Amino acid sequence: DIINKFEDIAVGHCFCRQRAGLLGKPCDTQAPTWNCFTFGKSARHTTAQGFAKKVTKAEALKTMKEAEQAGLIHKAFHPGSKESSPETSICNCCKDCCDTFGLWRNGTLPLINLTYYLAVIDEDACTGCGTCIERCPTDAVALNENGVAQREEAACIGCGVCARFCPEEAISLKEGL
Repeated sequence: DIINKFEDIAVGHCFCRQRAGLLGKPCDTQAPTWNCFTFGKSARHTTAQGFAKKVTKAEALKTMKEAEQAGLIHKAFHPGSKESSPETSICNCCKDCCDTFGLWRNGTLPLINLTYYLAVIDEDACTGCGTCIERCPTDAVALNENGVAQREEAACIGCGVCARFCPEEAISLKEGL
């Protein structure tokens, strides 16, 4: 929906993954780096400065799908963190390179990129494989004393990566929790 709202769309390198690679710490997820978006005035500025290239809506949607398949987390940014303001950009972040997630895990920065969803785990269907633990960008999932996944509500941002990659389909997203 966000992509379809804009005529001017640009895509550039993920700063966090690109920087990590240049510092000799390549991304463990091996996710693509060419997938962070700017829109409208921001897209015109980033392309004029040579940081990004203009793309069509179809190209942008294809890039978003590739980011989703790689397990990246879509983070939309609004000026002043006001949802009523039009989006200026979307980053497609990974767990290990994203500066925002790293600063949050280290207790340096509050995380304001939340959704109106929470992951819900069906403990009867969970086999304790650990895929959700590996994929969760905020480390909100751990195995409990019974060897099954358990979500910590305060740390879950509702991104859905755990549900998307759960091989047992034991995790779903519930709205309004």
